[in-house]
Amino acid sequence: MSYPNEVMDTIIEAAWKDPAFKAKLLKDPKAALEQMHLKVPSTLNIQVHEESASTVHLVIPRDPSQTKLSDADLDAVAGGGGSDSWCGC
Repeated sequence: MSYPNEVMDTIIEAAWKDPAFKAKLLKDPKAALEQMHLKVPSTLNIQVHEESASTVHLVIPRDPSQTKLSDADLDAVAGGGGSDSWCGC
């Protein structure tokens, strides 16, 4: 599952501007994202890590060749529509 850049940018900007939101995002990511009116499926595991001057996190995305789309996902792609299911965007 990929995350829309605009959504990620908004979340990061909110964390930079609001220390209380950042603390909540690090402690309870789902609650923090729901606070931003983003829909997060209960089955989705979210881990938030903060980089520092001495620590960088490298995320390896899922291998697209190992991802099977559901019929509903295929219909959305074929129809040119759809949304990112993790956030209701």
